[in-house]
Amino acid sequence: MKKTTRQRIRFILIFVSFLLFPVTIFYLAPSIAIKAAVHGILCFSLLFFFGLFIVSLFLGRAHCGWACPGAGVTTLCAVANNKPVKRAKWLKFVFWIPWFTAIIMLIVIKNGSVKGIEMLYDMDSPISIMNNMGIVMYYAIVLLFIVLSLTVGKNSFCHHVCWMAPFMIIGRSVANFTKMPSLRIKIESSTCIDGCKHCSNVCPMSIDLPKIISEKKYIDSSDCTLCGECVDACNKKVLSYTFGVKSKK
Repeated sequence: MKKTTRQRIRFILIFVSFLLFPVTIFYLAPSIAIKAAVHGILCFSLLFFFGLFIVSLFLGRAHCGWACPGAGVTTLCAVANNKPVKRAKWLKFVFWIPWFTAIIMLIVIKNGSVKGIEMLYDMDSPISIMNNMGIVMYYAIVLLFIVLSLTVGKNSFCHHVCWMAPFMIIGRSVANFTKMPSLRIKIESSTCIDGCKHCSNVCPMSIDLPKIISEKKYIDSSDCTLCGECVDACNKKVLSYTFGVKSKK
């Protein structure tokens, strides 16, 4: 299927993000956040994760679909293995809860409060791979992306391991609970052709879109990264971007 201008722009953004990953990997690393928290320090990565939560109140998981370096890797891997993933939504929280809880406990209990902010904590250079630790971390994470994508299915890392997704999932849940207007994909089910499944076929997150379309007014899956693949694949314009409040239906 020919890519729309919007999707070409999105692919450029995620591939640029991936190319910059050797520079930015420390800025996204939970291990650095934990080491800083031992001394009551807030570093860039923890502030970035908090920023993801704030942004997700208004944009959901758009970061995952439009700016995440991992999306560039998994998009390439999907060419070799486009198998949908049987999702385990809870699994990434098994990894996220212990390390994030450790950070809170270290700052609040061990140190009593935040002692300071050091953006480049434990970094010899603003470029992450300028030391051996950065090189090892970079290749280990990229290899994990590739192995999971090629063996389990497309975007397996995002479904099962990602340490950043929970911040945005929680942010979206808060927006839904408080009825906060935010970026969503709206459904006009009256124009849908049952059984075409163009939307599900292109969805990088393996979401059962036909089922949601038949029952909901918005795509409300916590796995939706608002990439817009489904929007651009639908010839009947069933799906569209909108800024709105989650419906009860």
